[in-house]
Amino acid sequence: MKSGFIILSLLILLGAACDRKHDKVLLQIGSYTLTANEYESIKKNEKYSQLSTEQLHERLLEEGLILAYALDHQYDTIKQIAKQLEYIQRFYASTVEGYVWNRKVKPHLKVSEEALQKAYKRRNVGYDIEVILIPTREMLLEYLDPEVKVNTVEGFNRLKEEVDADERIKNYTYTSHYPFNPMGIYLENLAQLNIGDVIGPLETLNGFFIVHISDSKRTPLRPYEQEKSVIEQDLLFGLKEKYIWESQQRIFEEANPIMHEQAIVDMAAMFDPDNKNWPGVDPESVLMEYRFEGENIPYTASNFMEFARHQPVFKGLLSNHNDMKKMMGSFLIGKYLLQEAKDMGMEGDEEYLQWIKNRTNGVFVHHFKRKKILPELKVSDDELKAYYDSNSEKFQCFGEAKIKVYKHADYQQAMESRQLLQEQIQFDKKRTKESIAELEIIEIEMPNEHYSVPIIEAVIKQSSGELSMPVKVGESFWLVKLLSKSGTSTIPFQLVQHQIQNNLLKEKESKIRGQQITLLKETYPISINLLESQVATLK
Repeated sequence: MKSGFIILSLLILLGAACDRKHDKVLLQIGSYTLTANEYESIKKNEKYSQLSTEQLHERLLEEGLILAYALDHQYDTIKQIAKQLEYIQRFYASTVEGYVWNRKVKPHLKVSEEALQKAYKRRNVGYDIEVILIPTREMLLEYLDPEVKVNTVEGFNRLKEEVDADERIKNYTYTSHYPFNPMGIYLENLAQLNIGDVIGPLETLNGFFIVHISDSKRTPLRPYEQEKSVIEQDLLFGLKEKYIWESQQRIFEEANPIMHEQAIVDMAAMFDPDNKNWPGVDPESVLMEYRFEGENIPYTASNFMEFARHQPVFKGLLSNHNDMKKMMGSFLIGKYLLQEAKDMGMEGDEEYLQWIKNRTNGVFVHHFKRKKILPELKVSDDELKAYYDSNSEKFQCFGEAKIKVYKHADYQQAMESRQLLQEQIQFDKKRTKESIAELEIIEIEMPNEHYSVPIIEAVIKQSSGELSMPVKVGESFWLVKLLSKSGTSTIPFQLVQHQIQNNLLKEKESKIRGQQITLLKETYPISINLLESQVATLK
């Protein structure tokens, strides 16, 4: 009994020693410290994972000097930084692979063997599914009452004709097997699809689906063991999408948002994309009202501006009122799920604390750059022209080219269209309507200042017949198919002026950063540096 107690005590002491070992300070510069645990966490970060050990240590020393300055100058008290960190925290709590997802949802995303076997038996029939996808409720109301089901083939075809000229609405056909993603997530009974069924409108994460089951055919199945992983991924996708959908519906039901449509339309119309602001918009204008923790809260234009400037990631155009409403929905989801994460104990979670410290350090480093480096970055017109004249070989291109372009409203539409093109589906019947409506043949003669640099760069890289990835031109996305090109020429200075400016600014930024680091070394000497010994210990 006594020996057992001694062994237990030794194990406890050994564990404590291991914790102290991993918590030891590897780097100290002024008030800034980096521990062994933090070092291991940083190495896993995508931002640093591609660096060699030497590059990583150089980066950590430079950032350590900046962070010592930041702590000395109380960056944590700056309101703008606090607001950035608030939105970063909300993003971490609410996104897929974020705190709530990983703690609450992910452990339950499992598919049983019984479900896999059941799905396998249903996949020997493929269905041709015609889809009308209407992005918003407002657009849906333009064509039909969402409470009225479009339940006949005649009604579906009539609606398809009515929406055919509306470029906002997608209309396509695809062949699908059980569980019929993404549509199947929203169907009540997947086992009873029949040719001629018309289903919808189904409100989904991406808008309103109205579908027609136009045909079916039996297809031979591969052996179960070969098909099993594909089925599992399909079923897991369905579970994930179903949770996201149900979670959003629960939040919107609790929040009960009331959108002020005209105020939103007016604000979208006044957005200045060049300066990323809203001149003339009353910051106190109410865009939405919602409920949170039993209170009715107004959401103003000022709140939306704050969201647009601090949210780490959002989709859509700030000049599009429907996209604005989706962003306001994202705001509500983030706010509710952050509160749920806090209720689950996120703020005391070790993994979260390490994560937020890393992100806080990143925000401090960026703020230092914005205050100490960016104001010094200036390039004159003479410098730009001199660089162009002395590096003409870098701006060589074709002389003439002929291209076919497919113009799309957003990146997702362009990628869907590209997949159809690459798979060589019969485009007369199955291509998206956006591809048909926005098809154009363009002949390019160089040098010419009227063409987009991304298009020229796409053509330079392509061989005849190749189809590009989506290329952003203005606010739309183009797929570029090269039909022919010949000769050589030089891209005009006006078209590459911005590219040259970026290159020179990067060079100057590196130089100014080096000067700042030299100054910091004089003020904040390194008192502890065990980075190399940590590597030796791990080996």
